[in-house]
Amino acid sequence: MKGSTMLLSTCIDIIALDCARIARFAERRARFLDALDWSQMTPEFCRHTSMADEWVDLEAAEAWSYLQHLDSRLEREGDGPIEMFARFVIPPHLLLAAVPA
Repeated sequence: MKGSTMLLSTCIDIIALDCARIARFAERRARFLDALDWSQMTPEFCRHTSMADEWVDLEAAEAWSYLQHLDSRLEREGDGPIEMFARFVIPPHLLLAAVPA
């Protein structure tokens, strides 16, 4: 929301939830993909799956790094207001990326 603020500690809690959600998604996705018979998949499906895997890994790393940054900022500056912060979400197309057509 434009013009609204919240405490840095609240932002940290939200980003920690984002990190946990991405980690759970990655674990469920890995179990699902491990169960597939890859010899039956098309090259296009394999390519899209690989690209989605890269996104999941990168997003998890960026979310964790951002969380560490906010924690450091909290230690340095205390629990003051913050006007905006990044969120980490799983795009809908990735939720469907592991399902072959």
